[in-house]
Amino acid sequence: MKRVNGNSAITAIDTLALNVAELLKQLSETDENVAFIRAKITELQQLLNSAIKRDKVYSGLDEADRERDEVLKKIDATLNGLAALPVNEIAEAAKVLLLEWKKYTLSISGEGYEKESSLIESFYADALKHSAEIKALPGFQILLDALRAKEDAFKAKTDSFVKAQAAGAKSATAIKKELIAFINSCLLPYLESMVIIKGGVYESVSKELSVRLSRL
Repeated sequence: MKRVNGNSAITAIDTLALNVAELLKQLSETDENVAFIRAKITELQQLLNSAIKRDKVYSGLDEADRERDEVLKKIDATLNGLAALPVNEIAEAAKVLLLEWKKYTLSISGEGYEKESSLIESFYADALKHSAEIKALPGFQILLDALRAKEDAFKAKTDSFVKAQAAGAKSATAIKKELIAFINSCLLPYLESMVIIKGGVYESVSKELSVRLSRL
């Protein structure tokens, strides 16, 4: 029987494992060895699926990071623009907040994820110290609220991933390799031997599995 290709896509192996578990269901009711193999494949498939979701969260960080960077650009443009207005009350208020912003500048958007988050929190706290000036600037409170929302959304995306990594959770790629190795070294040889010994239902399952493997 054809072995599972190690280069197969992670999602393809996830789907294959689900199908294999279903395919082995009837056999597992009468064969303890198949029951063990099926349970192991199910366990690894669930771990793989969770890892896929974690990886998707992490890959989505780039988009979340871009969104908060867009708000930072608007803050930079707004403060510089308002500070140049020939309206004294607005210009003076903008200059006060611009002094706070110049401690950070748009360069913070080029920092690593964690450092940028720290700097955003620091700027946000510094800006809130100037409530009167914020009120004097048209739309600036909206920008600060947007920055708060985008930063919170960014952190929410990282929390589960960071916790999983800290707990030593394996990557989807690592689990995929383990799942493939188990199928190739345990399930397939066992089915091949049982087809010779008993045939019947084992042969039927083996043929269906061969078809699925040929589609990878």
